[in-house]
Amino acid sequence: MPIKALNQFNSDWCIKARILKKADMRTYKNAKGEGFIQSLDLIDKEGTMIQATAFNDTAKKIAGEVEQNKVYTFAGGQVKMANKKFSSIKNDYCLTLGRETIISEAAEDDNAIGTESFQFTSLEKIENIVQSCTVDVVGVILEAGDIAQLVTKDGNSRDKRAVMIGDETNMSIGVTLWGRAAAKSLNVGDIVAFQNCRVSDWQGKSLNASGNPGDIVTSSNHSRFKEL
Repeated sequence: MPIKALNQFNSDWCIKARILKKADMRTYKNAKGEGFIQSLDLIDKEGTMIQATAFNDTAKKIAGEVEQNKVYTFAGGQVKMANKKFSSIKNDYCLTLGRETIISEAAEDDNAIGTESFQFTSLEKIENIVQSCTVDVVGVILEAGDIAQLVTKDGNSRDKRAVMIGDETNMSIGVTLWGRAAAKSLNVGDIVAFQNCRVSDWQGKSLNASGNPGDIVTSSNHSRFKEL
């Protein structure tokens, strides 16, 4: 079934989708204890996206079995209301994958399923978006700083790089690139799209880019992003 047909009343469903993004598996800690979490951003042939999340043993199992950019069928799991505060995906629902979930790799790549999907927010609208929301943005690089290192509270160091972008609304905003994304080749004048940027209110509105270099796409042709 198409992703757009999923809702909370679906209990017997199966979708075919490409993994646009496989986040690094991470740990979490709450009142119930500690565990692991693995999230996947999925897209189907109609261009509809949805986020799928797995926890603990299921998270570890999925992390070792699936690969980013490959196409799989997903069957079984819970369809829940999405918390849009933590995702830029424009979908009212999300998936929680559990032990009952069956994931099978497609016999061959389905070229009808795209490999990129952006849902852009203009820079002029970011002023009214609350902190920690995630957005996709596109613009031209006005300033590009050098890579620097930030020493974290635990004594480790992390690469960071600050750039400034502007868009067709005549607005500009600072974007901080972290980790592997800081090493991405970006120069003044490049047209660049950032996916899954987190909004910050620190010293005015700014954006923190995802640490995944795959969430940053450059092009010399702005119309390419309009097609996306």
